Formats: sequence, structure tokens, C-alpha cells
Amino acid sequence: MKTSLYILLFITTLFAQEQVFYLKSGDKITGTIIEETETAYKINTTFGMVTLNKEEIQPEEVEVFLKSGDRLQGVLLSQTDDTVTLQTSFGAIDIQTEDIERFDFKQKAGFSKDDSSGDDRWYFSDEQLMDIWFDPTGFTLKKGEFYLSGLSFAFGLKDRFQISSKFFSYFIGDFNLRPKLALLEKGDIKSRRSLSIGGHLHTRGLPNKYEFKEWDAFEEYWWDEDTGEEYRDTLVTHQEWVRVGSKLTENYWEGNWSDGDKIWGEVFAAYTISKLRAGGQGRINYTFGGSLIFYPGYDPLPRAYAALDVDIRKNIKAMAEVFYDPYWYMIFQEGDIVPLFFDLGFITNSLPLWGQKNEKLWIGIHFQSPRIAFYWKF
Repeated sequence: MKTSLYILLFITTLFAQEQVFYLKSGDKITGTIIEETETAYKINTTFGMVTLNKEEIQPEEVEVFLKSGDRLQGVLLSQTDDTVTLQTSFGAIDIQTEDIERFDFKQKAGFSKDDSSGDDRWYFSDEQLMDIWFDPTGFTLKKGEFYLSGLSFAFGLKDRFQISSKFFSYFIGDFNLRPKLALLEKGDIKSRRSLSIGGHLHTRGLPNKYEFKEWDAFEEYWWDEDTGEEYRDTLVTHQEWVRVGSKLTENYWEGNWSDGDKIWGEVFAAYTISKLRAGGQGRINYTFGGSLIFYPGYDPLPRAYAALDVDIRKNIKAMAEVFYDPYWYMIFQEGDIVPLFFDLGFITNSLPLWGQKNEKLWIGIHFQSPRIAFYWKF
């Protein structure tokens, strides 16, 4: 009697899960299974009761990447918040969603590889960001992944630990390293969280930070031919944003990124929440973070930010950020202003370059300087 009751409760719970059915005709139907036979499902939908023949349903072939490093392929039989049931070459198996690292739907008939705007499902885009323009996310490169941009490179030593460096700074003798470690990675397909910390050590050079200076200087010069001496007249008050670490030479501040012979560094932390979008079309990721730069002779230079990146398609991400940084400078900025800024842009790997597309090359445009970004990821 108890066994029958347990079986009845199990079947009731299984049927109560709302599921999405993709049909060979191209239709998509969402509903709760009320009854199942060998040949059909009886489904309760928002527009009434519907009977679907199993032969009409498009089998969904998926590839599942587990956090353990294993990879499985097969036909998706069912999916709930906690479990994915997959028909593989060695039989039907149940996989806990918390054990899944990535979940990719294979191409269906009627959809091209680049058409991810239709009803085809995709839970993950072609890219998981480790940085939002200048600021880190909670994610790291996976073991063996390699990143190369016009100014820097990075590689994953382990699944939760990466090393990066700005190789362009090597030309001025700045040997620099930027390790990043993921302290926390939790969640399932629908919602994930990741917390990372790291730092960036520089052996020379100046940080990309600016301070507002006001000083008095003589502007006019004249020469006394009788005495052979130079005189200065007209004391003028100057106001200007100058780079942190610059030096006052005569009447002007001088300093660019290649100057400076002091060791300095940065520490940072970032927390990212990744959520599956409604309908299973990619993800929306929220990142919150902050950093401190330590340069000799200055108090710690702070920066705090909140950002999001949204999967528009599998190969397009929209990105937005707001940040507080009292040492940030924009080229058209005049005077000492409220240090709250924003950035907005997108990246894609589908822009043709020399007539061809390279899916490993990502190109982006955004509001803050340097406006254009690009990198390869292998």
C-alpha cells in the first residue's frame, strides 16, 4: 500500500512539471503533462487541453558538459529544476543540474547555425566574459583557455585560476602580473554565482588614473639685454587633470603611462550572478565589484562598479556599466566633477574581417575610451 502511494506521488510530481515541447512543424507548446501513453502526451496549456503525438515532437539533441570535466551527448527526455534526463548511447541517465557546467542544444532542422533569434533554445552564448571592458567579472578562464588582445594576454592554469599580463607594458620595462582566483562557484543552469579576487603588480609605469590640480605659474618671459638675465611676469592660475604620479617641471606637470620608476599594484574583487533568460534564450549576468590601486605617495585610489551583460544572440552581447571613480578622466571633461560615470556597448564574433568571419575573434564598441576593443579566445 505504501509503495503504491509513493509511486503515485512520484508520478504526480513528475507530471506536474511544466515543460516546453518543440514540434517538427516548427511550433512550440508549453504546458503540464496530464497523461502519457505509449504514443502521445495529454498536455494542459494556457489555451486548453492538447494531445501531442510523440512522433510529432522534435527530438532535442544536447551536449552536456559536467563540472567534473566529463561530457555527455544524447536526446533530452525531460528537464526539471533539479534534474535533466538524457537518452545516451548507454541508456537513459539522470543528471543533477547542480553538476552541470554547460548545456548546449545542437542545431535543429529548420534553423541555421547563426540563427539564434528563433524558437531554438540555447542556454549559453558563445562567450563568458572574464572582464567588462576595464573591470573584472566573477568568472575566470577555464583550464587551458588562452586570451589575446592588442595589449594583453591571459591563460587558465586551472578551472578557477588564471594569470594575465599587459605585454605592451614590457616595452617600457614594466614586468606585470595579474592573477585572478574564483573563491566561489555555485548554482545550476538557471542561476549561478561566482566570486573572484585578484591583484595586479607593476614594476614601473604610471596607473591610468588622474587627479585635478590647481597651481600658479608665470606665463610671460622676457630678456634684459643689458643684464643678460631672464625675467618672468604675469602669475597665472592653472587648472588641469594630470596623471597620478606626474611631476611638476618648471611650470607644467609632466607624466604619461611610460614614466615612473616605482613599484605599484592593484587589488580587486568581483561578484557575478548569472541567470537564465525567460524562454531559454541565453543569460543575463549582473556583476558588482571594486578595486584599490596603491601607488607610492598616494592614499589608496578606489573604484566601485555595477555592470550587466545580456546575451542578445549566441554571438552578440550587450554590456552596460556604471562606476564611481574619483580618479577617472574623460577627454572632454572640464573642472572637478562628480566622479560617477557610465559605459555602454556590445561585442560580437560575427563581424567580417577581410571578407571572412573568425568565431574566435571578438570585436566590441563602447562609449569610454579607447572606444574599440578586440581579442582572440582559444
